[in-house]
Amino acid sequence: MDCANFLTIDFGKDLVLSFSFDEGTKYGVDGFCIQRTPELEFALNEEERGPSIDWTDDDRIILLRSCTFDRNNITLNTDYGVEHFDISRIEDSEFADMIKVLKKMNFDNTFEIIDNR
Repeated sequence: MDCANFLTIDFGKDLVLSFSFDEGTKYGVDGFCIQRTPELEFALNEEERGPSIDWTDDDRIILLRSCTFDRNNITLNTDYGVEHFDISRIEDSEFADMIKVLKKMNFDNTFEIIDNR
C-alpha cells in the first residue's frame, strides 16, 4: 500500500483532492487525483456525473463509487478498480480538509462515504 506524503485540495469551481506519493511508487509525485466540477455537469449524461478519477484514451470517464477511510487509511472504489492508500503521514488539517472536500463532492449522493474513525 502506497503512503501519501501530502494532499492537494481545491475548493474552487473544481473540487479537487489529490494524493501525492514518493517517486517510484504507482502514482508517484504526480499522484492520484479525484476531481468534480459541479457547475459543468449539466452537460454530461446522468450516468457520467460524479467525482471522476481519470479519463481514458477513449474518453471513458472513471467515477468514484465509494470511499472508506479512518485516520490512517483510505480505500477508493472506482469504475476501474480499488485503491488503498496509507494516509497516516498527512497533517490533521489535511485530513479534515479531505473529509470536507469529499462531502462537497458528494452533494448529490453519487457515491458512498464510509467514515470508520
